[in-house]
Amino acid sequence: MSVRLLIDARKLGHGGIGTYIENLVDGLLQLHRAGEIDVLPFLLVDPSELRREDSPLPRWRTDLYWIEEPYRGYSLREYLFFSLWHKKLLGTVDIFHTPHYTLPFGMGLRGLGSRVFSSLVDAIPCVATVHDGIHLSHPESLLHRLFAKPLIRSTLKRATRTITVSVKSSDELSRRFSPAFPISVIPNSVSADSVSGELRDSCMQILYLGSDRPHKGGANAMRMLKLIKDSSQGPCPRLLMVGGRYSESFKRLAKNLGLEEQVEFCGHLSTAALEQRYRDADVLLVSSLVEGFSIPALEALGRGIPLLSTPLPCVQEFAAEAAWWSEDFSAEALKDAFMKLSSSADKRRQRSAEGRMLARQYTPVVQARKSCAVYQEALNEKAQAERAKSRSEKSAKLIWCTTPNREQRAVGGRQ
Repeated sequence: MSVRLLIDARKLGHGGIGTYIENLVDGLLQLHRAGEIDVLPFLLVDPSELRREDSPLPRWRTDLYWIEEPYRGYSLREYLFFSLWHKKLLGTVDIFHTPHYTLPFGMGLRGLGSRVFSSLVDAIPCVATVHDGIHLSHPESLLHRLFAKPLIRSTLKRATRTITVSVKSSDELSRRFSPAFPISVIPNSVSADSVSGELRDSCMQILYLGSDRPHKGGANAMRMLKLIKDSSQGPCPRLLMVGGRYSESFKRLAKNLGLEEQVEFCGHLSTAALEQRYRDADVLLVSSLVEGFSIPALEALGRGIPLLSTPLPCVQEFAAEAAWWSEDFSAEALKDAFMKLSSSADKRRQRSAEGRMLARQYTPVVQARKSCAVYQEALNEKAQAERAKSRSEKSAKLIWCTTPNREQRAVGGRQ
């Protein structure tokens, strides 16, 4: 019988978490079609996802089930009553995966809430993905300041297994929470069929993918462009800012810097429009002060687009020598790194090829294989707990149709 996996997919189409969910499900379905795993996914989706133009649900229609979720994400009602509302559904699945640090109260094999709800809801193994600690290091609201730390601690304690997307994020979570909780590092992925643009001799189109949130460094991206404009004798590059609802004060900065003609605020784009921006881009700029991973950086490498980034440890984990790095997080350092990048077309071609090779290691199938290894660990722990409680010989359900060898298990599944 298939392992029934319930994934909270309400954040499909919402930034990095949405991409994480989409690539994970794509990878799981590819493995299932290839006969490598025996998993039947169920997705909890926001009702608006059924109407979204770029939703992946139509292409998944024949391979999984989805259920409309009435509770708004990150709400108090969701956190307190999710397990009761979905009592019947939770009784039919084998494992639950939440892609954020808000594991609902009463879920998990450990903790007070699990014991209180155990008579109402059969405890099922829960896997939680905690992407980063940005709400701890760079809180943007009073809610983040008050609730992010206790919610993350509660999720780490109650989840059967926890995933994060970079060694940097794992180290930060281990440093902030004592005792340290076991965490599996499974990097994000990029689609293997990403379309590459033409690598040009000039660098006149700089692509920035991110919001106007302070830690994204969008203001520094514009200041970098101002320094380039002031120091260059030739035409100034254009900066395309994509992916957010930019505030008027943020847009005003471009005007104050005299960059009305050089900065274009594109906001949210459809998948097709974003692909066109990627094809037109000569440089992908990551100007963030902190990140847990940076999916745009990996997508740029996969498309062969030269990558210019601040010295983010999480990006250095996968980009290595394929990117250009600023010395620090200042606009001046970004400008100096851009001048080096734009000065040699040969180096750009060389690093573009290196980036494509590196990105091939981060596919949805690899992400899904490693996630399945974590799911299996969670199922094994549940079976072990049941054996200890009832002194039975009940064994865990198996994810894999074929058993990975010892070397493959060491890296979280077959490569």
